[in-house]
Amino acid sequence: MEITAIDHVQLAMPPGEERKAAKFYQGLLGLREVAKPPNLVSRGGCWFGTGAVKVHLGVEPGFRPAKKAHVALLVQGLAELYGKLAQAGVAVRRDEPLEGYDRFYADDVFGNRLEFLEKVEASPPPPVSVRAAGPPDRAWMADLLRQSWGSTQVVSRGRAHDASQLPGLVAEASGGRVGLATYCVQGDQCELVSLDALVPRRGVGAALLSAAKEVAFMEGCRRLWLITTNDNLDALRFYQRRGLRLVAVHRGAVDRAREMKPQIPELGLFGIGVHDELELEVALP
Repeated sequence: MEITAIDHVQLAMPPGEERKAAKFYQGLLGLREVAKPPNLVSRGGCWFGTGAVKVHLGVEPGFRPAKKAHVALLVQGLAELYGKLAQAGVAVRRDEPLEGYDRFYADDVFGNRLEFLEKVEASPPPPVSVRAAGPPDRAWMADLLRQSWGSTQVVSRGRAHDASQLPGLVAEASGGRVGLATYCVQGDQCELVSLDALVPRRGVGAALLSAAKEVAFMEGCRRLWLITTNDNLDALRFYQRRGLRLVAVHRGAVDRAREMKPQIPELGLFGIGVHDELELEVALP
């Protein structure tokens, strides 16, 4: 006896939500809806597939989404899918690197956890270039900020910025936009208001941070500083690895900022309550 392959995977869904399932699995993921056998139609649910990939959604009374157990789907064009899902308002999140793969997680329309992976070729990634944002970038900037930050408004140290109207830096690779940083210069200080890298582990964030330091230096600033939240452990790791130092913890600042921007979630990354602002800086020569 030998098990040779997986025929299909099945995820649960609530009753009567077949249209929502099709919008996600067919409309966003590009899987083709497959007709169920006539004797199974009365059970509800729906089937999707393409090639050897078969995903079945079965109705489960008292449905609860799978938050740990998950399906991992191999993808060609992972960065494109990441951007497509983010643009559609799907919460996408990265995880620790897995050797030989790029990957991210997302929840389907019912909250079931999904993993998407793409094999990484041995060839070096395309180079990342950074340029100043211009008028043709403004609509794209606003869309990206709404997806990443809940709105174009970013609150730091009690001040609300409309980041879509701030000076910006756009990262590009292979002819497409792959990241954005916005900043605000006041006197001899430059605040990095937002930074978003759309392609993981390709040097996008590092390129944007380096360009922001150069802009701040050319503006005559003596320091570049930023605010992140107490739950954002990935940001703390990223910035400290690149020379920024933690200089202040502003306790309760996010709770106060939530009065200005209600979209700020109370529960953040890794299930950590979001309450405090963390201030990091790097001195400029």
